[in-house]
Amino acid sequence: MAFAFAALALFAAPSANAGVGASYVEISTQEYLADAERALSTDPEAALLLAASAAEQAGSDALWSSLAQTDRIRADALSRLGRNDEAAAALEQARQRLLGREGKSSVTGDIALTAARIAERKEDLPSAVRDYFAAQDAYRDAGDPRGLAAALTGIANISRDAGALDQALD
Repeated sequence: MAFAFAALALFAAPSANAGVGASYVEISTQEYLADAERALSTDPEAALLLAASAAEQAGSDALWSSLAQTDRIRADALSRLGRNDEAAAALEQARQRLLGREGKSSVTGDIALTAARIAERKEDLPSAVRDYFAAQDAYRDAGDPRGLAAALTGIANISRDAGALDQALD
């Protein structure tokens, strides 16, 4: 936990990479999200703290996509820590934030991709495949080639592992 606080101190200050014209809250929220995403693979505890900071900065419905992203990162971090019930609740909260929003977006794809990866960790392959395809659709609709590649890679990996090489190549 001490490392998590040290990591939070390292990541807590927003960097100067934010775009011109964005408000301080938007800059801070986006920087916290980026730092949480980076911390996710090496220190899920720090990612949880950073996601909480991002949610605190966002704080309003005007930044609903940022709040949905913080919930998604929390879900991924909690899953990596083996706290699957809490992860499921965080993922559901992220999905709820998207209800009533028009169209599919990269945020929708990110949430579906995280759900697929969590399902894959739990060895729930039918759910993982369903969520990878949902992510693929959302990323395609949003015009997000990087997200689309991640979703297609997930589908191909599961297909390959299941021995369905022809489907993996499609």
